[in-house]
Amino acid sequence: MKKNIVFYLTMLVAMASFTSAHAQKPFHIGIKAGANFTEMHSNIKEYNSKSALGYGLGAMVRLDLAAFYLQSELLFVEKNVKFKNDSKEDFNSEMKHIELPIVLGIKVIDTGVLKVRAFGGGVFNYMVKDNFSTAVVGDAFKGFNKANMGYKVGAGVDLGKLTVDLSYDGGFKDISKNYDTKPSTFMVSAGFFIF
Repeated sequence: MKKNIVFYLTMLVAMASFTSAHAQKPFHIGIKAGANFTEMHSNIKEYNSKSALGYGLGAMVRLDLAAFYLQSELLFVEKNVKFKNDSKEDFNSEMKHIELPIVLGIKVIDTGVLKVRAFGGGVFNYMVKDNFSTAVVGDAFKGFNKANMGYKVGAGVDLGKLTVDLSYDGGFKDISKNYDTKPSTFMVSAGFFIF
């Protein structure tokens, strides 16, 4: 029993020291990865879209500013969308992006060990590849704007160096030159601040 108490107290002191050292530094660098669900809203009547599972991974930097913080990320993101036409046929779209979000956040709760955050800002997307499972859909959506600006809002929780975010991205302008087409993406991600 005494050995268990000593063990738990030692672990508690170690965690507090680890977290305190992390919290004293205003600049942090880390890695993150997550899953996303993208839906593409369009005025093309022949096709209906529904979200499909994608992923994102990359690096992040954060600058703590008392109760606020600035965070930027560099991510490789694959967004997948399923389309169904009037004949009930399914078609898939894979869009690979480089994304650069920059957000301003506020720490709603900050106990040192635990932080609950809310954030919002802008995101720059550059499409490096789009792959449609059929030429029919590819022709309908040809003429993509490779570069696009959008917005990002979300909330997150930090536990020491571990971080978890839930975010929503939307576009300011259409990604297709031929149609009214704006994707929207929900993403759940987890990260770790290396230092």
